[in-house]
Amino acid sequence: MSLLFCLKFAILSVLLDDWRAVFTLTSYIFKNHFRKTLSNLWEKMIPGLHLLLGGGANPKFAMLFSHINPLNLWLIAVVAIAIIVFADVEKNRACIAAVVLWIISILPEVVFAT
Repeated sequence: MSLLFCLKFAILSVLLDDWRAVFTLTSYIFKNHFRKTLSNLWEKMIPGLHLLLGGGANPKFAMLFSHINPLNLWLIAVVAIAIIVFADVEKNRACIAAVVLWIISILPEVVFAT
């Protein structure tokens, strides 16, 4: 959240005595905090294949294997179904396209893992 965003709503609430601005600011802060907390909790709840590697594994392999979990497999399946339905592509090509899109989406995290 930017400082200008906070200042804008602080000025609105003080000068205009507008409580909607205060409510908007607090709800924005709460939503971001809740989203970060939920994402951290979600990462801990869903087991990936990185748990089989142990502690001394290469970080790039650990990051790659952490993305192989039931949620991401479900994501690949849903994307493949969407490609089949909306792009009218045969099943094999849609599955390959879904896997390629998934690999492209995780590639930056895997490449820059430390």
